[in-house]
Amino acid sequence: MQSERLIRYRCTLQLALAIAWTQNLLVFSEDVVSPLFHEMDCGSSELENHVGLLAEQDSVTLPPLHAIRPEGLHIRRNEDIAKRSPFVPDGYLMIWHDEFNATELDISKWGYRREGQSSDGSGESVLSRNCVSLDGRGHLRIATKEDDGVLQTGMISTNGTFEPVYGYFEARIRFQRQQGHHGAFWLKPSSYGKFPGDPGRSGVELDIAEFFGSGRRDRGMGVNIYWKNKDGEIDRCTTQPDLTPILSTTSSEVGLNQKELCDHFHVFNLLWSSTHYEFSVDGHKILTTEDGLSHQGQPIILSLLSHKWESGKFDRDNRDDAMLVDYVRVYQVDTNSSAVGLDIGKSRN
Repeated sequence: MQSERLIRYRCTLQLALAIAWTQNLLVFSEDVVSPLFHEMDCGSSELENHVGLLAEQDSVTLPPLHAIRPEGLHIRRNEDIAKRSPFVPDGYLMIWHDEFNATELDISKWGYRREGQSSDGSGESVLSRNCVSLDGRGHLRIATKEDDGVLQTGMISTNGTFEPVYGYFEARIRFQRQQGHHGAFWLKPSSYGKFPGDPGRSGVELDIAEFFGSGRRDRGMGVNIYWKNKDGEIDRCTTQPDLTPILSTTSSEVGLNQKELCDHFHVFNLLWSSTHYEFSVDGHKILTTEDGLSHQGQPIILSLLSHKWESGKFDRDNRDDAMLVDYVRVYQVDTNSSAVGLDIGKSRN
């Protein structure tokens, strides 16, 4: 028969593992995690009391408890756990990230871009922070809403807090389903167009992924680079990628063939160097170009916008349609070869 002290230590280990799991510090398979939580059979308040008592009685050092939500533990699936994706180039270290695991948007990283303004100048829709939230399951949620007949949309940016030059940019996103609004993961500096004909100094608009909804013959996705030429007009490099290699492959998440980009989460990435850009989706390269090469710091932007030309297609009764972002991460070349492989870094301005 197990001694009382041995049972206490066993419970302490279970609790420590459980907390580490909720904080994404450890990765377990479901067959390990499910029995662990089932055997504990307690909510967050009871869990916290048990941890406090055990730590007092046995001088056990446990992880902090800030990840435990009031409504109880949330067990995330393996594919939702924060970890380095297989698409990150070798020799790159993480310098900035947001996993959206909090309950509110981190305003030390993000700001509400052009809040209160029309998204396209037409007045058809207005940008509002009410359209941006965290869903409590580790996702940023941007939705389109209606207030007194006017559409409200959301857009956030790292302008003024994080504007890197070069690097590998990655976001895991499940885009909105319906047409009438379009979601995007992009970069654009406040200096855009300041030096016409010189995108290197002015910076450019880099649309890493832009999605216009399901049911389209072109599959709804675009990748774009925009900059001002010497005449002040917009030059561009754009493509509507062939998503067949991506959508026809079997999803490791659901085991089903995907038909629309918005059916599941996908990883969208940009490798930006001093010589070229490489755009990819789930590791499939879709555009490599030297056109419009920027050497200017560029903030990250996440948005779901509805412009006048498309807003008529938006179903105003469908309030559940939204863009979900699992994470955004930025990596840069590791100058210390001995540190290659470490992917946790500090945010920098």
